[in-house]
Amino acid sequence: MLCVLDMLTSLLWLFIYQYRFIALHGILPLLGIIGARLRNRKLLLAFSFYLTAAVALHLGFAISYNIWPLAFWIATYIYLMYLTYKLLRL
Repeated sequence: MLCVLDMLTSLLWLFIYQYRFIALHGILPLLGIIGARLRNRKLLLAFSFYLTAAVALHLGFAISYNIWPLAFWIATYIYLMYLTYKLLRL
């Protein structure tokens, strides 16, 4: 199930690249809500991964290409993984 969901969301990211706000506001909250309701660790990790990818994508367009987006992406990824870990321990 998660593999199919990963494939579908990846295709959606590919097809609506210009409309990335639609994917950001449509798919990511859905993954988070479903994962939290079912207490499914894989869905929560997928949610944090896609959220991190969305943040990195927007930062890549908003900021010039230098070390700052990479450092912020890594920090955001670590923070989201920490939040996911804390949520799973509840």
